[in-house]
Amino acid sequence: MRNALVPRSDFLGLDGVTHLYTAAECPMLAVAAEAMQEYAQQKSRAEAGRANHAAVAGACKEALARLLDVSPEDIALVGSASDAINQVCGAIDFRPGDNVVINDLEFPSVALPWLRLKARGVEVRVVHHRDWDIPTEALLDAVDGRTRLVGLSHVSYVNGLRHDVETIAAGLRRTGALLLLDATQSMGVLPVPAKAADFVVSSTYKWLLGTHGLGVLYWNRARISDLEPAAIGWYSVENLFAADRYERYTLKPDAGRFETGYVDFPAIYALNASVPYLLDAGVGRIAAHAHALGDLLIDGLRRLGLEVTTPVARERRGASVTFLHERAAEIGPALAQRGVHVWAGDGRVRASTHLFNGEADVECYLEALAEVL
Repeated sequence: MRNALVPRSDFLGLDGVTHLYTAAECPMLAVAAEAMQEYAQQKSRAEAGRANHAAVAGACKEALARLLDVSPEDIALVGSASDAINQVCGAIDFRPGDNVVINDLEFPSVALPWLRLKARGVEVRVVHHRDWDIPTEALLDAVDGRTRLVGLSHVSYVNGLRHDVETIAAGLRRTGALLLLDATQSMGVLPVPAKAADFVVSSTYKWLLGTHGLGVLYWNRARISDLEPAAIGWYSVENLFAADRYERYTLKPDAGRFETGYVDFPAIYALNASVPYLLDAGVGRIAAHAHALGDLLIDGLRRLGLEVTTPVARERRGASVTFLHERAAEIGPALAQRGVHVWAGDGRVRASTHLFNGEADVECYLEALAEVL
């Protein structure tokens, strides 16, 4: 029997339930909740509290940098992953005739900013899946000399398909197209090849075990040396109180230029607790654990005669396993009544495994699902 990597008691609200919902929403990590209480205490300390906020934000960036194997100066903390994608969109000088490549297994946030550019004469090319798979060559075949950017989720929210980011990035370097990688469905549970991309964005309330109101933006300055964001604020410039501040400005030299003002400090305090927790467990170890549980999920779902759309090969999938069902919207609530939480809707049911899950969770899910079906 494969046990969880960490005690379930490290999380709030897991007693008596099977939580396989992390691809949508993680359970609350106790130390993250305590960190938010620390923020509340620091909020009343005036200037000393602000200094503590800044120190925590710096420590949080250092922890994220360790997770991505990048420099802390290349990380910005923004309002959400969607905010980060829009920041990137606004920083690129798109012109009529340019194109952006996406695919039809993407979360809407990875598509919407580019669709808005169509009014400016920018083409949005959508690569369609083939039996729930999108081969690397299919993505690269859609790229040409006018492709400015490829927007790609490292792991698809639809079915857990994982892309070969290094190979895609190598192909794009021959064309000059940029790669924006959405790591929302991988960061915290899988190693993320951040340096292969030009930008990496992520939400924090899923696999990173954080909360809402915060997003991560990594800017690969070694690949793109200078960018001017479309938005600007007091937090994104150097020397806020310069004598000529009403005449000119100088953007921060690092990813701090994408931070226009104070963001969600309670969420930063929480993330500064959750990311070290993940680092202590070891992301490689977490990934192997989640994949082993995924193997059990795939086998069990197939025994129930269900159409699994998640790849079998570990190197081609994340930590979620999905099957198709016309009654998906009914199956989710029925499972929840039995204490099993999965995401269900849009004709599919998705179960996600993280470091707090064990083989017993998989068994509970499969048994409850057999009853419901």
